[in-house]
Amino acid sequence: MYSYIATLHGKSRLTVSAVAVFTLVVTLTITVVWQHYQHQERIEQLVEKEAIIVDQRDQINELLVELDHQGQDVIELEGNVSLASELLADNNLTVNLLNEKLEQLLEDNADKDAALRLMKLDYQRNLSKERSKGKARIRSSEHALAQEREALALQEANVNSKMGDVDDWEKKKAEFDKLYASSALEVENEKRIDKLMAQFNHLRVDLNVVNECDKDYLYRYNEAKSVLNHIRTFIQKYEMKQEYYFFVISNDSQITSQNRKICFKD
Repeated sequence: MYSYIATLHGKSRLTVSAVAVFTLVVTLTITVVWQHYQHQERIEQLVEKEAIIVDQRDQINELLVELDHQGQDVIELEGNVSLASELLADNNLTVNLLNEKLEQLLEDNADKDAALRLMKLDYQRNLSKERSKGKARIRSSEHALAQEREALALQEANVNSKMGDVDDWEKKKAEFDKLYASSALEVENEKRIDKLMAQFNHLRVDLNVVNECDKDYLYRYNEAKSVLNHIRTFIQKYEMKQEYYFFVISNDSQITSQNRKICFKD
């Protein structure tokens, strides 16, 4: 009985040991499998992370390349900006110099215009004086001519009353007619010249200035030249008094000098 119990007890101990061993083996197996699974999962995570790192590294390289290109563009732009700044400084200097020259030219033109106005005023005054003197001479000539006519008429009356010598009377009459015709022609010529001079002054042009942009002024300018040429020809043809040449010479000097061309529209 004792041995049977001992045998049972031994079997029981073996069974417990076997169960324990089995449990241990199962536990170890599960542990190994679990560790292998975790290790495999970590490897996959590492692979994914490495792939992410590689992708990020590629992106970083691309960004570095782009950054390098942008840096080169920035350097080029800075060079262009520097060049543009230099050009702008040169242009500003040139503009300042041109402005100074323009101001000087405007001052010079203002002085020249003032001098020209004074010359015109002096010329007009002198011309007015000369015309007044000319008119006074004409009136004096007309008065003298009237006196000559009276004297000649008296002589003619005496000749007619005497009729002593017809040939002498005819000769004196012819001389009288010639003198009268010459004096009358001179008076008529002077009146004609006065009208032409008045026509010239009425055109109101300065022969020293050509306004190329004013058609009306150009028409009056050319007409004034034509009138002046007519006056010159008329004076030369009838060999008139020297005082009339002053008018022609003073205006001729403006035509023959270098004309100042302007462009101004009203």
